[in-house]
Amino acid sequence: MTKTLSLAKQVDILFKHGRDQGLSVTYRAVAEAAGATANNIFRIHHGQNRNPGLRTISALVKYFDTDLGYFSCKTKASCLNYLNRTVLTKTKRSSLLPNRVKQVSLRRNHRTRSR
Repeated sequence: MTKTLSLAKQVDILFKHGRDQGLSVTYRAVAEAAGATANNIFRIHHGQNRNPGLRTISALVKYFDTDLGYFSCKTKASCLNYLNRTVLTKTKRSSLLPNRVKQVSLRRNHRTRSR
């Protein structure tokens, strides 16, 4: 039977993933973005605060560019898989964005591509 990850371990995986993505993962940077104190982020990361508020958790996932569903992962592999899927989905969406913006702009100006 696989042991379920603690919140601290899930946050540790988020920090490592964020670092790999080029984010600043200092407690101060994360705390400022999350609207929390650096001490509180430290305590969550080290398992001393096992029940942070929803506002803090929501701000963490926003900072690390994922969603609350991340915290439903039960193993390190499933957490990493979730984060990688999230990154891929957002990458695909953002690659479609310039074309969509152009289409909306054309429609707004009542033009078609053929002009």
